[in-house]
Amino acid sequence: MRILENKIGIICGINNQLGKALIKSLENEGVKLLLVDSQKEDSVSNLHQYFLFKEGSQEQNTLAYLEEAQQFMGGVHLLVLNDIASSVQLLSEKIKVIWQEIKLAIPFIAKSGGGSIVIISSQIGTDQAAMAGLVRSVATEAAKLNVRINLIVRPENQTSLSDLENEKIARLVLSLADDKTTLITGSLHHID
Repeated sequence: MRILENKIGIICGINNQLGKALIKSLENEGVKLLLVDSQKEDSVSNLHQYFLFKEGSQEQNTLAYLEEAQQFMGGVHLLVLNDIASSVQLLSEKIKVIWQEIKLAIPFIAKSGGGSIVIISSQIGTDQAAMAGLVRSVATEAAKLNVRINLIVRPENQTSLSDLENEKIARLVLSLADDKTTLITGSLHHID
């Protein structure tokens, strides 16, 4: 049996090579996927549900895709935030974007019996420290609801990553999403 068979996962940020590697890896392990982005990626299979951002606030869009996963797919066990704040310049705004996604997702994942939130970020220096601090502080509280939160920091220039490196990051996401890793939460995984 595949390690994530019949789990329901959401990937936010699919329009890059890492997004494609995440889709392939999670799909191969039996995850039913909802793909979230600002535009549909033509090269991705039509076997998945799509949610395209609409007019409105980030909070409205986040709640809409979480509710869609709950209603039409049966729950949420995994949320992967793939570099969703990369276009935001101010550190306080980056933290706000990530915090908003996390705080809205935790009740949905808890209602589904628990699961994992994996944040993939290209933050460096102060940004990385702030993001790690957020993840650690929220992970402590989320663990009480059987929700794990972890951070993967990848090189800043994503285009320099090879297909093999993207596949390795996707495998790390699989490991963090596996229910056998329930003791791993609030951790920082740095990819060099």
